[in-house]
Amino acid sequence: GSKNTSCWELFSPIRYVDNSSVPTLIYHGDSDSITHPKQAQLLTVSLEKHKVPHAWVRPRWGQHIATADSPGSVIFQLWLSAMVHFIEHVARF
Repeated sequence: GSKNTSCWELFSPIRYVDNSSVPTLIYHGDSDSITHPKQAQLLTVSLEKHKVPHAWVRPRWGQHIATADSPGSVIFQLWLSAMVHFIEHVARF
């Protein structure tokens, strides 16, 4: 209903993006059945609009929570590699 919609909008990260937002890594699988991948696309557009450094990794087989996989899994290793690359080359921490 409309109450749920307003609650989701209130907590959406897209709502809070501005020019002072921190560099953002979006890791969103195309097979996510909980949060539609379109949400990652909308966040990317907002980050670009505000010139926030960002990267979007889109594993085709990725589900909602990649970090729940075992550390030896392909999905976990892809997530870990993306995070390290982002920190070193995009966020430059």
